[in-house]
Amino acid sequence: MAARRWGLNTRIAASLLALGLAMLAVLAVYRSRLDRIEAVEAARAVGLRKAQKLAETLVSPLYELSMPSVESALRGEFDDPAVVQIAVFEDPGKPPLAVFRREGDAVERASELRSHPTDVRFDYSVTRQTPGSSGEVLGVVSVWTCPEQALAAMAERTRRRLLEEAAVVLILVASTFLLLRRLVVLPMGRVTRTLGQTAESVHAEEDLDAVAKGLEESLGSMRAGSVEFARWLEGLQALVAALVRRQSELERILQCVLGTISVTDVRTQRLQYVNEEWHEKLGMCAEDGRLLDDWIERFVHPDDRETVAGAFRRVLEQRARVGPFITRQLLEDGSVRWWRWIAAPLDFDEEGRVVLVVKHALDITDLRRLQEELERANTVLEETVEERTRELVAANRELESFAYSVSHDLRAPLRSINGFGKILIEDHAEKLNEDGLDCVRRMVAAAEKLGELVDAMLHLSRITRAEVRRQPVDLSALAAELIGELWEGSPERQVAVEVAPGLTVRADPVLTRALLQNLLSNAWKYTRRRPDARIEVGPCAVEGRPGFFVRDNGVGFDSSQLEKALKPFQRLHSDNEFEGLGVGLATVQRIVARHGGRLEVDAAPGQGAEFRVTLESGPRA
Repeated sequence: MAARRWGLNTRIAASLLALGLAMLAVLAVYRSRLDRIEAVEAARAVGLRKAQKLAETLVSPLYELSMPSVESALRGEFDDPAVVQIAVFEDPGKPPLAVFRREGDAVERASELRSHPTDVRFDYSVTRQTPGSSGEVLGVVSVWTCPEQALAAMAERTRRRLLEEAAVVLILVASTFLLLRRLVVLPMGRVTRTLGQTAESVHAEEDLDAVAKGLEESLGSMRAGSVEFARWLEGLQALVAALVRRQSELERILQCVLGTISVTDVRTQRLQYVNEEWHEKLGMCAEDGRLLDDWIERFVHPDDRETVAGAFRRVLEQRARVGPFITRQLLEDGSVRWWRWIAAPLDFDEEGRVVLVVKHALDITDLRRLQEELERANTVLEETVEERTRELVAANRELESFAYSVSHDLRAPLRSINGFGKILIEDHAEKLNEDGLDCVRRMVAAAEKLGELVDAMLHLSRITRAEVRRQPVDLSALAAELIGELWEGSPERQVAVEVAPGLTVRADPVLTRALLQNLLSNAWKYTRRRPDARIEVGPCAVEGRPGFFVRDNGVGFDSSQLEKALKPFQRLHSDNEFEGLGVGLATVQRIVARHGGRLEVDAAPGQGAEFRVTLESGPRA
């Protein structure tokens, strides 16, 4: 019985081994055919690439008829073992100018052409581009490549793959044998033993119930084994179905990705995968088997072809992502579109060389058109700004001319009025009655007030036109100096002054002095009726920018009248209450504006006023 079971195991093992060997044979044949196809494609790609490169390299040597340079260029292209022969013709119908052929490991010059029927030949015209013409053909370069050389270079890789596949097949055979032995042979052995026991039991007229029980146990074991095998098979089917679903999901994801996607096999130089958008826009699919160079020649703008080819070379050399770079694409419908590309390695061989390259491109034509429109709008805006600047310069010149007229033409009459009025008061007072003297005094005061207004107007004009020269200014020291000057003019005043130390600002020092002088002068003037007068200068923030404040507890004013107070020659108090010309706050506002800063005011009648100033320009914090 044991011999029969051993014989069954042997037959199963032999059958599985024969099946495995048959599978290995089929795989070997299939692999051989694939390698040959791959070798042919690789040889074609090498030949095309070498021919194109030589067609560019030989332009100058052929034009100058420099044969040493031609021979040097031809020898340099035998670095790939697939290249077996290279020739240069001045005319394809005439003998070649130079022929070089691989002889074993050496490259030698030959006197005649010689090729094998399996060799692949590529011809490429050497053309010199000239202005105003399609180019002058200087000759033809021919490259022969041998697929057998590429196949020999692939032999070691093929051997490793066959060994790996043989190991996988042997593992599958062994696993299947063990599974069949467990699920079929062993249960059948138990059945056989039970049947033998049954025969012996019947022959010995023993209890048939024990025999039936043994048979039942054996059949149960077989059923359990069948169930376990079914579960294993079901799990395998579920795994395959999950892989298929995953593949389908990835395919749908790729089809939904915005832009075109393609995968190129470096070994064959052919497109291996393209997504739906690529197919729609370029009319190409992976099944076409197009060479990468064919795609570049047909769909890439001539001025951008080297950009694409160079990016592809950098991916292979750097083995890393390249881009983004922008090219013009010639689509299937004849339109020209701008594409933004990135390219990256997708897979590597055992030696770390890139074998698959993925390329992704987005159509940025509409964005580029918007960019061009924006550039045109910027150009128009710059021209408008230049025109407005010229107009502003002209207006400033007119303002300077007006200021000159005011300064010289008005001052002379004012001086005359003031001078003659004082002469009347000093030398002819006895000839005038009291009303006459009062009129003359009023006339002199009005002339002096008009002179002050003219000076204030000129000062305001200079501030508006002054160039801002920023540099660090010590506000604390400047405020202390100005307060000291105010005290010199009114030593009897009792004013509590608090100036925070370390206040600095980067601004024009002359304009900053004028600004702070006006704010402190106003605070000094409008607190003179307060016995507890107080003036403060300290740091603050104005709309997130660093600044300073000037605060007093004087008479204050209604905040609703702030707009009026900031206008030149507009006053909120009469001359009987407080003297002044109404240009102080207008000057402050213009100095702040010249710096690109900001002025904020809080005030109330009888509660004083606070002016917050920042002279810092730029974005807000």
